[in-house]
This record gives sequence, C-alpha cells and structure tokens, in this order.
Amino acid sequence: LGGGCEIVLHADRVQAAAESYLGLVEAGVGLIPAGGGSKEMVLRSRNMQKVLSYRGTSERMRQEVRRRLTGCTHLVVNLEGVMVEKMPSSPGIMTLAMPKVPTLDWLHALNVVAVSVANNHRNDMGKADFAGMVDMLEGSGIKAVRHGDIVDLGPFRLVALTDLDNIGTPFGNRITEEELNAIGRAEACR
Repeated sequence: LGGGCEIVLHADRVQAAAESYLGLVEAGVGLIPAGGGSKEMVLRSRNMQKVLSYRGTSERMRQEVRRRLTGCTHLVVNLEGVMVEKMPSSPGIMTLAMPKVPTLDWLHALNVVAVSVANNHRNDMGKADFAGMVDMLEGSGIKAVRHGDIVDLGPFRLVALTDLDNIGTPFGNRITEEELNAIGRAEACR
C-alpha cells in the first residue's frame, strides 16, 4: 500500500500474489498521492488523456475541485518533489519535479496557505533548485515548511519532518532527538 503501490504503477507488468493489497491510501483521507502513482494512473488512462486534451479542461477541473472543497478556508499540502521554473528534459528515473506553472496556479486555486517541503525528494534537483522552490512559494504568499520547522497557522501549529533523503547521508533515520525534543517544548505546543 502507499509508496509500494506507486512503485508498482510504474512497472510495465506486475505479477501480484493473490493476497496482495494494492492501493493509494492517501486518497482515503482526502490527500492526492504525490509519489508518482497519480501521474501514472492519468498517463495510463486513455479516457483521461482525451478528457485532459479538450480545451477548457483545466478550468473545469479547478471548478470541480473548488466545488468539492467548499467550506475549506485554508489547505495545507505536502509538495512531494521540487517545483522548478522549467522542467529538465531528462530529470532522472527517481527524480520528482513539477513546473512552476501550473503548480502555483493550482495551489492558489485550492487556497493552499502552507506547503510541507520536508520529504525525501526535496533535494532531487539539487539544493539551489530547492531554495528556488522555497523562494517561489513564499514569494507567492504560500508558506514553505521545511524539515524541523514549527509553524503557527492560527488554529493549529504545523511541524514538518522527514526521515528519508534520497540525496543526503544518512539516507534514513534523519530525525534527531534534538528535533523531537524541540517539538515537545512548551513554546512549540502552545
């Protein structure tokens, strides 16, 4: 389930055991899976490709998403990957990147106020592109929440942590005791 399913969705063929459970569990709690599975489902669906090719589809999709989110005043999302000004021609097999346009348009259309950028793909395009993404987000009025940040969003505080980094060393077990203690301090929990 989850990340395992998103890996399987990229395969040309899958031979699953009878007892396999496959699914994009994020969808069950109202999140859009961002590890590549959603993209793969769209790319493999001929009907979806036809729908997306019709003129005006993007605006119709935004209106439908807005309709479904009616009543949500603010939204916080995890941006899995790096938003860049221009997509590279060959980003790499495990590199997650998204173009600034339409990404920022969608984030604003959905009334996103904060984005967690603490994930294992944050450095896929290098530290300079990560810093550029943070500048683009914050320059457009969306708070970028980095690993270890504790951000006051009014009705709640948000902490962003990731235990993995595809580029850095060590690969895993990156959350430190100091970071966990910082979360538990009175000023962070107020």
